Amino acid sequence: MSYPEYEQDVLRTLSLQFNLQTEAGGPHPTASDLSRALGKAIEAGHLVDTLKRSIFYGSRFESPSDERQELPIYVGDDGPDAQHPSPDMLHSALGVFTEAAEFLEAIVQSMFGGEPFDQTNAIEELGDLEWYMAVMRQRLQVSQEKVQRINIAKLRARYPEKFKKGDALDRDLERERSVLESTLD
Repeated sequence: MSYPEYEQDVLRTLSLQFNLQTEAGGPHPTASDLSRALGKAIEAGHLVDTLKRSIFYGSRFESPSDERQELPIYVGDDGPDAQHPSPDMLHSALGVFTEAAEFLEAIVQSMFGGEPFDQTNAIEELGDLEWYMAVMRQRLQVSQEKVQRINIAKLRARYPEKFKKGDALDRDLERERSVLESTLD
């Protein structure tokens, strides 16, 4: 599957709805509800970035809590047959989370702060996301093309023709898992 073909299938399954209310009390969130939730997500992204920088780059970490509980951690080797994720996989997952939070922060600053959208920064964050995804794919020994094929097979199972609200809200997770597993072979 070429990338333009992938993009075409992605757009076929994209929701074109934008259900924000102007007043509280209805079935959808208000801009205030959205802003508050996104602020918390960005804050979580900053905390996770601090953890990532300490664990993988050696910066100092100040625990926000005096109550530390010792937990076991199960660390595996790189590769698709490992029983537990490797440190590189954790690094990649934390990186995706923090870069997505930075991308989200740029959107929030523009949508709720009135600042012009910084497309250069957005593209830079997409590049960082791609970097972390490439590390993860390499560690799982799967190509970008195969991940895209698997993703589209799942989306075609969920949305046979195009995005439909009912299909998004009432998903057949067993069917999707079956499609994923059959596509992995």
